[in-house]
Amino acid sequence: GISKDPVSGGGAYVNRDPSGTEPGVKGSDDPVQIKVYQWRQNGNEIEILGERTTQPKFIDISAGKDHSLLVDKDGKLYAAGSNRYGQMGFDPKLTIKATTNGVGVTLGKPVTVPQDEIDVFLEVPMPAGVKIVEVSAGDGYSMALAEDGAVYVWGRNDKAQLGLGEVSDYVWQPTNLTLVHVAQISAGTDHALVRTYSGNVY
Repeated sequence: GISKDPVSGGGAYVNRDPSGTEPGVKGSDDPVQIKVYQWRQNGNEIEILGERTTQPKFIDISAGKDHSLLVDKDGKLYAAGSNRYGQMGFDPKLTIKATTNGVGVTLGKPVTVPQDEIDVFLEVPMPAGVKIVEVSAGDGYSMALAEDGAVYVWGRNDKAQLGLGEVSDYVWQPTNLTLVHVAQISAGTDHALVRTYSGNVY
């Protein structure tokens, strides 16, 4: 998601491979524009396609331990980084494959991307009609606040940090908490907090 065009200079680092033959980006030497990529599900695979022709404008961002979240002005949510616990909103049991090298070059053969190294931003599949206004990324899990005051959580849940009333390894699908009129969310390492408009904190 942070690749640069090597033609324009500045030296993009695509998997530390200046030839650009490997997918993904492992780092860059100076700030670059964030871009989001298209994807599609094909059976048990998520295929990462090329970058979107029109890049969104973002209104909120959050960096967790090993993943990042973005919200655009239309309420759509994007994630990059690790999906080991489903914190990006995808089933971690699915195979993720890249079809481009991160700088717009189509690969001759799709390459499998490790679940903890998804280095482009992909739109998180949220329930239909949900518009997100705020996000908070924790240690292996995610929180999102919707326009109507509802809260969605997903990802690592071994400490019951999702607040779903049970302990599990992870919950990869964004799940609505039974809370209303929430004004603020915060994801810590192993715990989460929400504040309602009435001033109550859970």
